Amino acid sequence: MADAYTTLWTNDLCKALIADGFEGERLSVLFGGPHLSLPSFVWAGVKPGDLVCPIRVFRKQLWVLGSMEAGSLLDYDTVGEHLATEDCARPPRIPKPGERLHTR
Repeated sequence: MADAYTTLWTNDLCKALIADGFEGERLSVLFGGPHLSLPSFVWAGVKPGDLVCPIRVFRKQLWVLGSMEAGSLLDYDTVGEHLATEDCARPPRIPKPGERLHTR
């Protein structure tokens, strides 16, 4: 059975994505690497088929920004070679209001 994970997006990251015109765009890739701000999905135990939900804390509220099923996990050192040729994520599943994102 697939597992579910969250990844915290900082307000600075969200502001940068909004400023660059990505607000409302479909998630196609999530980054996790050697940096503490976005830690490695491999280190966290994410596997293909698992659900990953970026979240944000803004004005004392928790926001689920989306969800995506991991299609594949790419090595940090060679990710650029793959991103140009493949979509690493399956389309996001948008829950209805009040619906659970993941049930065991």
